[in-house]
Amino acid sequence: MDEVKNCTLDILKWLKDFCSEHNITWWLCGGTLLGAARHKGFIPWDDDIDIMLPREEYEKLFRLFPQNSRYRFLTSDNVNDFPYAYGKIIDTKTIKLEPIPKRYQKIGVDIDVFPIDNFPKNVDDSISLCNKVADSQRNMKMLFANFGKRNTFIKTIGYNLISLPIVVLRESKIVKISKYIHEIQELSQKYNKEETDYKGIITIAHYGIKEKNEASVYSQTVKVDFEGNEYPAPIGFRTYLKKLYGDNYMQLPPQEKRITHHSYKAYWKD
Repeated sequence: MDEVKNCTLDILKWLKDFCSEHNITWWLCGGTLLGAARHKGFIPWDDDIDIMLPREEYEKLFRLFPQNSRYRFLTSDNVNDFPYAYGKIIDTKTIKLEPIPKRYQKIGVDIDVFPIDNFPKNVDDSISLCNKVADSQRNMKMLFANFGKRNTFIKTIGYNLISLPIVVLRESKIVKISKYIHEIQELSQKYNKEETDYKGIITIAHYGIKEKNEASVYSQTVKVDFEGNEYPAPIGFRTYLKKLYGDNYMQLPPQEKRITHHSYKAYWKD
């Protein structure tokens, strides 16, 4: 975990310099921003880094990102069968193996890059939007089904029988993961041509409607400490964190919940 943290932190330091050079607005987000607020660094039992950008800044970063760098900005626009509706900046000297089918293994040790889009004003419309994204994400994850063992013979037979048609559809490319990625991206950008006064991350269903904030939350940038350096955060980051994690976000969770939610193996290529 320490090696992964150092690797992702190196990406973050490089990104900070690159965005400063090209005048790109971005902020820490999610568990990384919570770690900055509560621990002035990584959450001790976590190892990933998340950032967010307004949609236009996200597209600018993708457009200007160097092609000959150690780091690469991966999205569904430049990688076939990319299994995410948002971007990842990876260290090309590493490989990261996740519990998903081999054809979707596209990345190295990475940081997540989330675009910020407009939410509709209406609460019911916002909930409906988040539910549709969650439905597309669930359908997409069905394509991750694979053959494997379960804890009893009967369960193994049942699981593999259920997985069989999904594996056939996936490997024959009758159903492509790009279909669901396209659905999520269209949904997340649906309201971007309207002045709705609400913004947030829509391309991932993890927090859903909790991501919806007044646009003023993202109107300016402040600095927060993270692992010995200052990094940008939205001016309303306390409001943002309360929405995601509750009023007591500065308190540590119970001991049994202090575990990582990630399951992967990472290696140096060399």
